[in-house]
Amino acid sequence: MRVYSRHCMKSPFVSVLLPVYNEAKSISKLYTELKIALIDIDHELIFINDGSTDSSFIQIQKYARGAIIISLPHQGKWKALEQGYGHAHGNVIVTCDSDLQDDPKEMRRLLEYAKKYDVVSGWRKSRQDSLLKRIAAQLGSTVFGFHDMNSSLKLFKREVFEKLPKEKSLLRFSLYFAKRSGLKVIEVPVVHRRRKFGKSKFGVTKYVGILYDALRIQFL
Repeated sequence: MRVYSRHCMKSPFVSVLLPVYNEAKSISKLYTELKIALIDIDHELIFINDGSTDSSFIQIQKYARGAIIISLPHQGKWKALEQGYGHAHGNVIVTCDSDLQDDPKEMRRLLEYAKKYDVVSGWRKSRQDSLLKRIAAQLGSTVFGFHDMNSSLKLFKREVFEKLPKEKSLLRFSLYFAKRSGLKVIEVPVVHRRRKFGKSKFGVTKYVGILYDALRIQFL
């Protein structure tokens, strides 16, 4: 792992963790949208290049000026988020995908609930994904009692994120663990957009992995 740049002489209010895997065409627009959405909010951006095989890392270096940039061998989104957290300074942690399906403006909506709740999760009420993906996600969320448990757009108080299980992809079930721990959790409807660039990283193998993790947490 290499950290290529770092800023922030004081602790920012919000640390935004952005895992990136083969999203080269999205980086420029994503960075522009992030800076506009957070223009009046004390923040830092942390891009975690998760072993991309396209030019994602080059694009991050080119456009994400002033951001913290971390480069890792490919380990998956959840491990990337854990590594990104290790370099975060904020007392609020926001996670967001880098494929532009999450709208950065919706971070402001999550922040409205930051004082009253420990975890605020974006609920993709009108999810713009394939039917199979939506059905699988809905089944999983329903089993655990949520609208959209696997939403990438989430806000955590720092001390909460620190204590959540992160082994392998257990962070995927953060809402479940937070609620079981007696923390204040809320799901907030957010805009979800169609994928414009690149390809979805979900396939049969991923669904099998999610099922395995779902069974495993019953024994934790």
